[in-house]
This record gives sequence, C-alpha cells and structure tokens, in this order.
Amino acid sequence: KGNIVREVNLKEWNKTSAKSYELTISREDQAKIENELNYTEKTNSKFSFDSYEASSEALKLCVGKNIEIISFEKKVPSLEEVFIESSNQSSKSK
Repeated sequence: KGNIVREVNLKEWNKTSAKSYELTISREDQAKIENELNYTEKTNSKFSFDSYEASSEALKLCVGKNIEIISFEKKVPSLEEVFIESSNQSSKSK
C-alpha cells in the first residue's frame, strides 16, 4: 500500500547529485592557503565546498601555489540517505 515518491536513475544520480566536494591537502601546506579558500567546513586538512565552482577555484589555487593535494572527492548521498530524505518529504506533504 505504499506510494512511489521518487524514481532515481543511478547513472544520472551519480553525475548530478553531488551535495558537496572535499579537498584534502597536506598538513604542512594548510597554513599557506587556508585563508584564501572559500570553504564551508574544515576538519584538519580537509576542506568542504558546497559547489563545484568553489572547489574548482580551490584546486586551481592549490596547483598555482604548488600545494600538495592528497585527495579531491565529490560527495554523493547514498541511496539510504536519498530514501530517508524522500520518505521524510513525503510524510511532511501529507
């Protein structure tokens, strides 16, 4: 007796649903660049960005200043997170 509240194409989901981007740089380089980054959250030497544009600018800045990039990752919500969010939205609209 359930209702379909959302359909998700997994290929499209992975391409278009990033909620944030994470850039990790070396701890030694963190102080050199921290004040120039437009990040939304920072944990140790990991910086989070809420848009591709902001993360792209951060990457360009790191490359231009020869900062060691440890990793760069697009954060896509898991299917469980999507299910819970969709379920919550559906129950609120009733």
